[in-house]
Amino acid sequence: MTEGDGISEITLKASTTALTDNGTISVSSIVITNGSKDVTSNYDIALSDGKLVIEHNTSLVPTRLDAHKKKTAYEAGEILNVDDITVTAYYEDGYSEQITGYTTNADELDMITVGEKILAVSYTKNGDTKTCRFKIIVTHTHGFDNAVWHSDSINHWKECTKSYCDKSDGYKIQEISHTCEYTYTWSDDYKTCTAVRKCSICEYTDSETVASDIVVVQNRDCTNPEIIEYVARFKNSLYNDFETQIKGNFEAAPATGHNMSEWTSNRDNTHSRICTNSGCTYKETEKCSGGTATYFKKAICDDCKAEHGDFKADTIKPTGEIKLSDNTWNTLLNKITFGRFFSATQKVTIAGTDDSYSSDGFNLSEDAVKISYLLASGDEAKAYTTDELEKRFTAGEFKNYKASFNVNPDNKYVVFARIEDHAGNATYISSDGVVIDSTTPVIDGVAEGEIYCEKVEFTVSDDNFDKVTDIIGDDVQTLTSINGRYILSDGMHKVIAYDKAGNSTEVNFVVNANHTVSEWMTDKEATIEETGSRHKECKVCGTILEKADIEKLVPLEYKIIAGADSSWSQNTDMNLVIKGNGDFAKFIRIKVDGVSVDATNYTVAEGSTIITLKPDYIKTLSVGSHVFEIIWKDGIASTSFTIVNNEVADTNNNQGTDITQTGDTAKPVLWSMLFMVSFAGFAVMSGRRKKKNCK
Repeated sequence: MTEGDGISEITLKASTTALTDNGTISVSSIVITNGSKDVTSNYDIALSDGKLVIEHNTSLVPTRLDAHKKKTAYEAGEILNVDDITVTAYYEDGYSEQITGYTTNADELDMITVGEKILAVSYTKNGDTKTCRFKIIVTHTHGFDNAVWHSDSINHWKECTKSYCDKSDGYKIQEISHTCEYTYTWSDDYKTCTAVRKCSICEYTDSETVASDIVVVQNRDCTNPEIIEYVARFKNSLYNDFETQIKGNFEAAPATGHNMSEWTSNRDNTHSRICTNSGCTYKETEKCSGGTATYFKKAICDDCKAEHGDFKADTIKPTGEIKLSDNTWNTLLNKITFGRFFSATQKVTIAGTDDSYSSDGFNLSEDAVKISYLLASGDEAKAYTTDELEKRFTAGEFKNYKASFNVNPDNKYVVFARIEDHAGNATYISSDGVVIDSTTPVIDGVAEGEIYCEKVEFTVSDDNFDKVTDIIGDDVQTLTSINGRYILSDGMHKVIAYDKAGNSTEVNFVVNANHTVSEWMTDKEATIEETGSRHKECKVCGTILEKADIEKLVPLEYKIIAGADSSWSQNTDMNLVIKGNGDFAKFIRIKVDGVSVDATNYTVAEGSTIITLKPDYIKTLSVGSHVFEIIWKDGIASTSFTIVNNEVADTNNNQGTDITQTGDTAKPVLWSMLFMVSFAGFAVMSGRRKKKNCK
């Protein structure tokens, strides 16, 4: 470094030294800057042993402190450690240094109380003190290591074992009432008794000692001595759970003897007798014995002559019977068959009896069997077990039986009955399956009084079908179906269909041996475009016996009698009228250029047949000649018409009139008059033709 060199923007630390590159240096020539600020005066610069020594001026004071602490959260009671604090002093010239000679207020902070604390760090240099502060958080978490029981007179619990516990919520656990064991100790003379209760968990103990009372529990009489007891009654001021203690049966005086009465019933299967001596209350009680019990009467005691014991146990189930028509059932069937059929409403009666009816003491109005029933129908009509029926009885599905009841058409039924005796013994019985069917069989394919030809087929339907018979004269035959159908040939038949309930349906009809053939009958008339059809049928039964086509008609040559070879001016609103001499009643359609024209594009009127083409349709056709055809059922008439352009139409002043043109557009008035004359003549001819047709 040479004279006049400067040092700028040096990062300095305390006691920083540096060697020069070329030996001797002039201290007065060194300049130290921080940014654009000259801070040379804040440093001591010297040479020592050929080294340049630059040190920050120790007489300066810092402008602020910055402190950092690694641990700022503490458990209550934990010692506040300040060894992990790093403090940095900052000077006005940008110089900073880490310091150690700082002080704190750590000794003044309450590290026992939970909360937020302010730790102050101070540093004094050259008489000037700077301080910085930051937060210390003190918390407390309860702990119960090696906790012991605490107690009062009611409860026991464990408490937080940490020395600086703040007794906040949760510092107690397992707080419950005492579980006490009790001991009672009498004095040797029974005059006092001490009660002690001790919790089996926390060993909390309290006690009470009371003086006993002497109580005479048995007075002296004929046979018994005087008996006394010592009774200890505790005040139980806390729990009221010390029990009264009795120490007794001490004889105080001997018995005097007694004179016994007759036995008297106590109405509880025992009898007693007492001493008749005055003042004697001795009583002797024994069980009654002797006699025989029934279902409704108890045995009579041989000594006191009163009822005793229980009624005779009734374990025998009652019996019953279900009756429908001539059928009776008295058991519960485990298989139901539906082999009994009736065509009308049937009455059902149920009866029951029991062995108790012959037992002494039986009362018919009180002890008769109780009958209830369940009428199962449709899909419910099937076999049930006793357990299944008991569930349905419990569910209230059985009805009390008071009198006979009816089963009505049309359904199938099983009757279940429950007979219960006075003791609750129950028996279930059932009928077999019963079908009440009032519906007659249905015969399809033949009708009463009808006549058929060659043969006839019919079917019979019925849910309980039995058979079909056919009566021809005196001959009765049972018919057999083929794939569900019955077939009969010629004859006078009386067919009767029966079901299993006896219902029947009768149909009388005749089957002829052959058909009676009609003449040909037209189904569809032939036209010049389509073939027709015809048939022959049986005059009796209407059966179609033969069919044939009718050939297309040979077309008649009809003529166009008005409007032939007409012309029409393009883009005008005139109609085009063409008339043919065919019968209006036989009109089918028209064609233009071989294509059928939709009926919405023209109108057709009678006289013979007048066709009026609408302008909207004509406008769709091209300029030039077009073939026009009227088609009747029996013939065709054809002509042509021409579409001309606007120039020709305008030249001849022929717009806006509904006239028939013949192609000569130079004389429209003349042609109009000719058309009117022709049309008038046509009308006259048409009128004459109509008159002729009406004759």
